[in-house]
Amino acid sequence: MSIKKIIALLLSTILIIGIIAGCSNGDNANNQGSGNENTTSDTGNNATTGNNNQSTGTTDDDPEKRWWVSDTPHTIKILSEPLGEHHLQVEGPVHLEVQRLTNTIWEMTYLPVDDAGKLESFNLIMAGGEWFDIVQYNNRPLFVQYASEGAFMPLDDLIDQYAPYMKAHMDNPLPNEPMPYRTSAWDVSRGLDGQTYFAPKISAGNSIGAMWAIRQDWLNILNEPVPETIDDLYRVLHRMKDENPGGATSDVFPWTSGNAQRMNSLTPIVNAFGASRDFYIDSGNTIQFGPLDPNYYEGIQFARRMFDEGLADPDFLIMDAPMFSERVSNNQVGFMFGWPMSAIGFANNLLKEMDPSFKFVAMLPVASSTGARFKDVATTGELVVAHSAIHHAARSPVEVMKLWNFCFSDEGSVLTSFGLPGLHHEVNPDGSRSFTDLIIHNPDRDPQSASIWEGLSWHPLPFVLGWDTPMELMRPAQPEVVNACYLYRDTTGIVQAPIPPIPYTEEENNRRASIMVEVNTVRDAWLANYVMGTPTDSWETMVDNLKRAGIEEALEIMNTAYRRLG
Repeated sequence: MSIKKIIALLLSTILIIGIIAGCSNGDNANNQGSGNENTTSDTGNNATTGNNNQSTGTTDDDPEKRWWVSDTPHTIKILSEPLGEHHLQVEGPVHLEVQRLTNTIWEMTYLPVDDAGKLESFNLIMAGGEWFDIVQYNNRPLFVQYASEGAFMPLDDLIDQYAPYMKAHMDNPLPNEPMPYRTSAWDVSRGLDGQTYFAPKISAGNSIGAMWAIRQDWLNILNEPVPETIDDLYRVLHRMKDENPGGATSDVFPWTSGNAQRMNSLTPIVNAFGASRDFYIDSGNTIQFGPLDPNYYEGIQFARRMFDEGLADPDFLIMDAPMFSERVSNNQVGFMFGWPMSAIGFANNLLKEMDPSFKFVAMLPVASSTGARFKDVATTGELVVAHSAIHHAARSPVEVMKLWNFCFSDEGSVLTSFGLPGLHHEVNPDGSRSFTDLIIHNPDRDPQSASIWEGLSWHPLPFVLGWDTPMELMRPAQPEVVNACYLYRDTTGIVQAPIPPIPYTEEENNRRASIMVEVNTVRDAWLANYVMGTPTDSWETMVDNLKRAGIEEALEIMNTAYRRLG
């Protein structure tokens, strides 16, 4: 018997047992909510379950037990990657509270911190036969591969039976939060066979991705407004180089790579010419490939001109973090494309050491000749991430699903967003919440590190997180980053929604991946040579080479599979 059939049989048995237990214990609607009227609206995360009779936890009428996954303390075995240098503080106050509320005990196994060791250890553990209840790893393609091999349990029936709050947020993530785009969590959470395998992490702050930024203090000195068009940008960059508003003692190269993003922070300029830098969905709901568009070539020609005229950093395509730090500290940089914290926030920390008035601020993409402003799907963040799965040999899938349901409830959302009242946050008279000094003015850690240390945004469990938490954590030290996020969030049409995960068959997926290795090689080699002025093929020849590499076949595969989404 195949492993998939064994999993299906095991899951059916578990569900039957769970249904019988639920009937005999008399689940009722009083076990649905948080039991606290004040926690239902101020996080912006609450979602309607649509069924007040669905089971969410224990059947006991005691409100202290409403989230219990079982009547006796229940151990849940978790395999998790670390969050940077942080391991989950299982004895931390937030995690202890979650375990108390759900009557669970978490037995943790951590992967190494470094990426190579983490992946190697994960593969060895998954192949080694050891069982876990929860497997957490932030790598959807790897998760999809393991799901197709039968390593994880399908979740659809478990979600229907035990997780109404999770289901509601998968239908409509963060329904009461302002978002740059709307999406469903189901597509991200499905495997190649169309079944749901992954619990999502839903985070508003991760929805935007990278953005353009410019030195506001340099604009003030030059008496220039923020550029609105590509001609404005060209003029401002020339003035930055020619007039050296920062007083740099080395050559000024106004446009540089946003903290070592290299080509990924160069090619977004094609958006200013109405083109996309990679795959995108056109107005006819068809997937297209940006480098085939003549407008793409026009944008790359502009980038080449920037290098030719000394307006772009000659080390753009080899930029690393130390080089970026040096450029910023030497006052040589005035314009970049990068992530809010790792580029804008990082640069501003360096600049403020020299002068508090020195700062990068976000600017919207410059308008194309048609007046359109956007940053395309290739640079959009991920509102929804495939976060964790239930191992095929899990001993406690029902209990895991009840625990996950708590994570998506209003009470769970408050805990993951703000922690414990009094200790981590205070409730203001208007019902909003403010972090305490333990988080904002912690003597040992910055606010984000302090929140992780205390257990907010718990890592090995899925969660839903609105705007308030990340913005409040960044606001004291990084107000420019907060303003940047709000600027891109609140300007209609700027952030394009990502292409949803496409339901390929295994054969389609393998063929497309094989083609794209050659396509990317052709495109990337041409780009690097062309923008740096190295003799290379014409754009027309490059397009022909892309077609010979199979880009048209890849697009046909992608669109055939994309239409299955309906």
